[in-house]
Amino acid sequence: MKKNKKRNIGSWILMILVVLIVLAFLGFFFYRFYMDPVYRMNSFEGVEGWLHSMYGEFLVTILVFLILMLIGFRILQHHKGEKRSIRFLGTLVFLIPSLILGFFLLKEPLSDLPYLSNPQTVLLREIKLEDQSLEGIDQDGNLRLYSLNKTNYESLKDQKKNFSVVQVLPNTQVVCAVELENTLSENQIQSMLIENLNKDDTKLQLLVDGQSLTLGTSLSEAVASDWQIKLTEREEREYESLEPQDVASIQLTDQRGTSIEVQIKNNQQQAIALDQGTITSIYSSDLGSGMQIQLPEKIVVGWSDEEAVINAYGEPSSSDKLTKTYQNESGTMELTFTEQGILESVRLSV
Repeated sequence: MKKNKKRNIGSWILMILVVLIVLAFLGFFFYRFYMDPVYRMNSFEGVEGWLHSMYGEFLVTILVFLILMLIGFRILQHHKGEKRSIRFLGTLVFLIPSLILGFFLLKEPLSDLPYLSNPQTVLLREIKLEDQSLEGIDQDGNLRLYSLNKTNYESLKDQKKNFSVVQVLPNTQVVCAVELENTLSENQIQSMLIENLNKDDTKLQLLVDGQSLTLGTSLSEAVASDWQIKLTEREEREYESLEPQDVASIQLTDQRGTSIEVQIKNNQQQAIALDQGTITSIYSSDLGSGMQIQLPEKIVVGWSDEEAVINAYGEPSSSDKLTKTYQNESGTMELTFTEQGILESVRLSV
């Protein structure tokens, strides 16, 4: 009996030593990757970043697995006489919780496995490089912040560019590659757009968050297409009705809350309600966000450059340093650009 007791105590000591050795081993790497100042100054990218992103979760899973299996092993030792099937089920009782925990902890890194060879492309504008990170607004209008490794950050921080093309793992947000660009190619922009307005010389229109608005149509048609009229209390009183040739300047809001400025004119010989007026001017400027304002041929306010505009529409009817004006039978399209040659605003008018 004493020999068995000593043997049990010895096995417990041995198993505790094994656990302590494993903990020491994992703890060393935890310190090395997460606490060592040399490593903390250097974010990991690519495959190394992917492995680093799940190291802590993997450590927790292993610890839970070891603890549960140790407890299960000791309990099952006291039930050696039980049937094999019962002992097997008892083992599963202690194994399954660690597997479930591992699944939830490692779900995001494992979901990125297919993207290791083909990362997701994110386009950023209004980019900032500081504190070893890249910040910018993506094509959907969301603020993104990506950590860069020290070498990559040092090579990019002094470059003054308008856009960034980031290859990233979508679930863990680990950066695989970064390029800074003054302008984006037409293919890069068009690959991010789902809908397209075809060029039509008989009408001028734009697309806002997927909702189209056409110059020369009545305001009631726009409202029927889910545009909402946005009026202040003063405007509600002032534009209760429109006399012949009166013009009202108002805002329309789409389903996502994006607003644009329009002018409504009464072209009839009698007074009419505001929504019976005709849209004679549409104006929208760079919203400082995503690819929301789109012209025909996938020209996007805030993203497309002068070269893309000329490729889509040809040479303008008139132009100066920052403005290009196109005229056809349906009206005038005036495009304004930044000093860097990026489309900043659009005005459609008749």
